[in-house]
Amino acid sequence: MGRFVAPKPINGELETNYMMRVADAFEAWANAAVGEVRQPPFDFLQTLREINAARYAAWAGSDEVDVLFSGVELGEEAGEVLGAVKKLERERRGWRGSRVTVEDLADEIGDVIIVLDRIAGAYGIDLQKAVAEKFNKTSIANDFLHRMPDILP
Repeated sequence: MGRFVAPKPINGELETNYMMRVADAFEAWANAAVGEVRQPPFDFLQTLREINAARYAAWAGSDEVDVLFSGVELGEEAGEVLGAVKKLERERRGWRGSRVTVEDLADEIGDVIIVLDRIAGAYGIDLQKAVAEKFNKTSIANDFLHRMPDILP
């Protein structure tokens, strides 16, 4: 039988209250009028970081991330993304073999992002800032005008 882990405070709120508040804000955002410019009601990556850390602590029984395990998990999840892409391509080409859906691929991509966030959090890396800066460095190095907006610290 699993052990009970009491909800931990996130930004001063109990985890369950925090997650309900985020869900309510997201529902209001999703139900905005068609054509209305909508900004997400919260910082998605920051919210992922907070809830991901709380879930990991409940799952692993520790707040300290096992980076080696997470690195191995990242390799596994990346392999699952590649497997899904292979199966989708096989179907597109009309070849025989097992099938997956685009939803299956989306699940695997989600897993990769969740594990990447856990590893980034263990090293204090702001994932949003890191991605934007790397995107811009690559654009500059290859003479592209495409830039992510500056991310405030």
